[in-house]
Amino acid sequence: MRASCVGFKFKTNAPDKFSVKPVLGALTQLAETVEVTVRSLQPISPEDQFLIQTIHLAPEECQGLNSAKWRTFHSRRIHEGFINCRTSPSTGCSPRMTPVPSQTLYSPPSSMSAHHSVTKTRTTVTLKAATPGKRQAPIFSWRSVLEVPYLTIQLMLYLLYHAFKRISHFYSDVIVEKVRPARHQLAWALFICLLLVVTAYPLRRILFTPSGMPGSSVVFDTPQVSPQSQ
Repeated sequence: MRASCVGFKFKTNAPDKFSVKPVLGALTQLAETVEVTVRSLQPISPEDQFLIQTIHLAPEECQGLNSAKWRTFHSRRIHEGFINCRTSPSTGCSPRMTPVPSQTLYSPPSSMSAHHSVTKTRTTVTLKAATPGKRQAPIFSWRSVLEVPYLTIQLMLYLLYHAFKRISHFYSDVIVEKVRPARHQLAWALFICLLLVVTAYPLRRILFTPSGMPGSSVVFDTPQVSPQSQ
């Protein structure tokens, strides 16, 4: 199969966190390049990772290239390269990029009369978080409820049940003037409430997302693709 264009796809380890344009596309012209813009919808983390995938395509494969069609390509045909990134404090300037010498990812056999050479410029990108604006109250996300582990919900219900049970026994002992059992029940109730607080704090961070957080923009250098004649 003789390749006449190169398809590309930009991926991150947090697709819900970043807005990427374009995510997928194909380069068909000589010395054509593409600029991918990534906008952070949430605060940037050092754990964020970015990956660029490239693949040689035949003319008929370039037509109507989309995510569904991309999934039909064999993984052995796809070449991957990570983009090195680092975070830095916000200074109001645009992201700074320090390119590193290009690295050839793939070269077809020399028996082909004409082929495409895919080169990826390894780029160190500085991600700059925007200065937070006016702080607003967090927004509850129903979508996040589905991400809560089932065992965590069971634990919360179990602790709530025993907390009410101990408080009920405490009031019963107070009414009949059983001081020592009442203290025992009160101590258990306070301990269970403490466990509830410890469990509910990380749960709150899952269910509630901050609102009004301005995003951060960063522009990456993507692979430069050019046909070369042997």
